[in-house]
Amino acid sequence: MYLRSITILFVTFICINCGFTQSYVNNYVNPIYTSLPFLRAIPDAKISGMGDAGIAQLNANAIFLNGSAINFMDDSTGVALNYKSSGSRLLSLSAYKLFSEKDAMSAGLRYNDLGNSTYATNNGLQTVGSYEYSLDVHYSRKLTENFAGGVTLKYIYSKILEGMIVNGLEMAPASVFAGDLSLFYKNNITFNQKPAVFTFGLNLSNLGNNITYTSSVYEQYIPSNFGMGIALTTQINDLNVFTVTMDINKLLVPTIYQSEQSIIKGMVSSFNDAPGGINEELKEITLSPGMEYIYNDLVFVRAGYFYENPLKGPRKYFTAGAGIRYRDIQLDVAYRFFNNTQQLVAEKVLSMTLSVAL
Repeated sequence: MYLRSITILFVTFICINCGFTQSYVNNYVNPIYTSLPFLRAIPDAKISGMGDAGIAQLNANAIFLNGSAINFMDDSTGVALNYKSSGSRLLSLSAYKLFSEKDAMSAGLRYNDLGNSTYATNNGLQTVGSYEYSLDVHYSRKLTENFAGGVTLKYIYSKILEGMIVNGLEMAPASVFAGDLSLFYKNNITFNQKPAVFTFGLNLSNLGNNITYTSSVYEQYIPSNFGMGIALTTQINDLNVFTVTMDINKLLVPTIYQSEQSIIKGMVSSFNDAPGGINEELKEITLSPGMEYIYNDLVFVRAGYFYENPLKGPRKYFTAGAGIRYRDIQLDVAYRFFNNTQQLVAEKVLSMTLSVAL
């Protein structure tokens, strides 16, 4: 019975995958370009091990995926420390607190170390370090017993190639404010005559103004995104629990840069501005199926897959992960296996998360 459910999920994914790939011919590509890609990276190793599918899952790093999930956490307080190596080094820290049965808050810090670069500036040849960070604060409230909504505010700072001359203009640090809007639903159900939990998540993330490293003439979109996820967790018996999940994501960014568009207009137009029409719009959706097996709430084994249509980018990879828990402390690791030959993304990605329930 459980195998049938898993099969249905992945057959659906394969059918969508095939349909999205069918019209990719003549090596034509039309990716969507944004700044601040670290905002789309998944810090949490648990989620990274499940194909980056985490919008409908409960975890201490929910502020980075769907802050409203925090209202349904079993523990009233928690913290998590994360490390991700993917060409750059992404360090992050998050903490959450349930203040009542309805109110919750969380905070998060992400720091992306891009390393040092040597290049020509107005002051001659210099070696300069590049880095980015974001500070996030979230509040969410239970609207009903099963449903919560929340908002995240974030400040983002980016210092990349400072002093480099690009088209006659000097690169300078940039900053921007942005926000997330999230919804989360959780319901205890019966599935195949077994107790189960169904969850659904929705997150509009990184909603904010464009960013510029030179002047307002050369602005770049930040990665505003629409994300939706579902998950089903089934208690097979007293010792064994199994979860299947899937996320879909789409950038809320116009395919073609339009400097005169407002934020709202740009988000709306992102659903109907692709040169290839609706077929190309569908190709802008990424898919993330994943699964997790838990033994005795002590040992965790995970797997997943992330798919991006070749028309829009090179990201296609399998993921695997594992975790172990001792009392209120949990350590998770994840590894990404790329299955493409393009060198536009890091081939080896390792994630680690240490979380503590207080």
